[in-house]
Amino acid sequence: MNTKSLFLAIMFSLMAFIASAQKIDTLYHINGNILTGDLKKLTYGVVSWSMDGMGTINVETPKINSLRSIKRFDVRLKNGIRHYCSFDSSSHARKVYLLTSTGKKLVHIDDIVQIFPIKKSFWLRTSGNFGLGFNYSK
Repeated sequence: MNTKSLFLAIMFSLMAFIASAQKIDTLYHINGNILTGDLKKLTYGVVSWSMDGMGTINVETPKINSLRSIKRFDVRLKNGIRHYCSFDSSSHARKVYLLTSTGKKLVHIDDIVQIFPIKKSFWLRTSGNFGLGFNYSK
């Protein structure tokens, strides 16, 4: 295989990977604005939201009217219940549907304490270091 065809094969595979990582989550703000991006996490009443043009912004939960995402998340509620679910927007003010494997559950936004994304593959869920104990320095 020559260098040019190898380069093209690598470029096409990278483009497919980038296209699959599009930011498709939707946040509905209380003033009517709709933000399309990537829901990173929710902790301490603040949502970390990643957008293509602006980078990562933080939105306080009282400013959120609803959420929508097809990705899976680890969601913890005030009462201690933990759900593995995705989100769907609701016509009710400041409420969101949790789409679990057993069905839909309508929850007030203020009842959600933490949201963390669940990675799809084993390698995306793991992190760490690997070392052999060697050090090279001059």
